[in-house]
Amino acid sequence: MKHASARSRRWSAPSRPRRSPPTGPRPRGTTVASQASSALATYDEQGQRLHLLARMLTDDVELADQLVVGAVVGGRGPSEVQALSAVVYRSWADRRDRSSQAEPIDRPRADIVGQVHRLAANHRAALALCKYGDHDYRRAAVVMGLSAERVAQLLSEALWTLGSAAAQDAEPTSAA
Repeated sequence: MKHASARSRRWSAPSRPRRSPPTGPRPRGTTVASQASSALATYDEQGQRLHLLARMLTDDVELADQLVVGAVVGGRGPSEVQALSAVVYRSWADRRDRSSQAEPIDRPRADIVGQVHRLAANHRAALALCKYGDHDYRRAAVVMGLSAERVAQLLSEALWTLGSAAAQDAEPTSAA
């Protein structure tokens, strides 16, 4: 009988209490490292779409980079493309409102990028949020602070303008 009780004691749970994880602040280096790791993972996952969105909003490559990095690094909330694209848009809109000037395009472009950048800012923003930001027109309206009907109208006008420009480019020219 003694042998059975010794065996059961050997397989029983430890008698000392389990330590709970620390609840206080983590060491500073760990927090920074975990934030950097999280930002890198978010950038790897969402960076390309966010860059496409930012480049549709602005023709300035450096500004597009700043908008994306600011959204990813400064993000305290969810890292879904919708939330991040809203941050990119709001940062761009704030800068645009502060400067209150239209962005100059360095050189006229005949390709689709040039055609997109010739659209009005709200048309580009609606198109960018819906195409690359994973928003439908209703969610884009909330981000932009406009009615859903207005954003739907902006999308329609932008697509019509881009389609018309593409059709004009595709028309053969007649030699007289």
